[in-house]
Amino acid sequence: MDNLYRYQMPIAGGTNISAGIDQAVEVLTGRDARPHAFKVMIVMTDGQFNQGRKLWLASADAATAGSEVHTVTFSNQANQQDMMATATAGRGIHFHAPDGDTLADIFQEIARLPAAASIE
Repeated sequence: MDNLYRYQMPIAGGTNISAGIDQAVEVLTGRDARPHAFKVMIVMTDGQFNQGRKLWLASADAATAGSEVHTVTFSNQANQQDMMATATAGRGIHFHAPDGDTLADIFQEIARLPAAASIE
């Protein structure tokens, strides 16, 4: 990640973030899921989605299914606005990591967050 910031390497590709969220919901709620475990999803991305449905719709569906969705963006070109909306829809928090040290701090902060009392 530090090299990404240092050299401003562009991130390019076909990113279907909503499909990833949908697949995570399948895993977290599927046949092998622990029924009483608190379900948390962390979406780490530059936020530049260009395929699939709107992220915040997938995130809202994840929240309805009982998961909390946190988002973490990186790179100077990150689409933080859409990722904030995605985290809000998923009853989570948005974070931005301008460097690797901050990313480590973010994961520690997420680990300390209290579990949601009830997601309906």
